[in-house]
Amino acid sequence: MLVATGFSFQLLTPMDNAINNLIKGWHTPWLDKFFQFVTSLADPMAFYIIAPLAVLVLLWRKKQIEAIFITACLLTSWGVMNLLKLIFVRPRPIGPALTVAAGYSFPSGHALVSMAFYGFTAYLLLKSWNNIRGRMMAFMIGILVLLVGISRVYLNVHYASDVIAGYLIGAVILGGFIWGFKGLKE
Repeated sequence: MLVATGFSFQLLTPMDNAINNLIKGWHTPWLDKFFQFVTSLADPMAFYIIAPLAVLVLLWRKKQIEAIFITACLLTSWGVMNLLKLIFVRPRPIGPALTVAAGYSFPSGHALVSMAFYGFTAYLLLKSWNNIRGRMMAFMIGILVLLVGISRVYLNVHYASDVIAGYLIGAVILGGFIWGFKGLKE
């Protein structure tokens, strides 16, 4: 059994408060549904479906190394996120949440894992389709990753600093996997 042995912190930055107050003014029933849908695209269940599909497509296209890297990127980002949550033990925001969220708040796992996994997916698309179609798909994935982070604050399950930290850590993991992939392929 794992026991949280980290330190708990509740430091809210002025940015956290300002963004939280700004987003409170956005709430409408249709935005609630929209952001609940967006956040579901970075839930573990979504990755249980999307990652195996991505691996199957890559294997079908005879891209074994890409399949290994995308799987390793997902598992690494998930592992790092879980480890950091156990270290920082930050409670989630106070108040009603518009979606289910378990565990600790820092860093945002949705932001971290979507940045790493969807980011590596976008990278592979750009490598495979170095044309307008590849760039458009990568751009749409980038918009999705951005919306996932916004959804976590909007749904009151994370502070903005959780999301920003998740993006930064996810970007480091993504950069490491791109660097490793390039080194192996070149």
